Amino acid sequence: MCELKGKCKDDFFSYFKENRRGSENGFYELLPALFQNALIIEFFDSKNINLHIEVVYDRSGGYVRGFDSEVIFIMHNDFTIINSDCLKEDVYETRVDATNSVIKKAIELYNMLHFDTNLSKN
Repeated sequence: MCELKGKCKDDFFSYFKENRRGSENGFYELLPALFQNALIIEFFDSKNINLHIEVVYDRSGGYVRGFDSEVIFIMHNDFTIINSDCLKEDVYETRVDATNSVIKKAIELYNMLHFDTNLSKN
């Protein structure tokens, strides 16, 4: 589970209250991590920020090596891809690890860029 911080946290809870009528912050915190992550991913989707998890295969050995993750910003009908851990030389062992990593990176980027929702509109 990833901790929401800064502007991302404020914007997420505004989105959460607006789209989950009757839901308060305390309700969110009672949800299992899997559901919290799903709601965070839904929030980023609404901002045209796609969190992508991909299975990585070893074609020569015929087995799954693990999972890789990317943050994809879609702005002005174009997109920018940022690997969730650019310095990581290998893949994540589980989808959960890859998901947590990509959410953490998206939160970090959202706060760093002070993401303006007007930029994401086509």
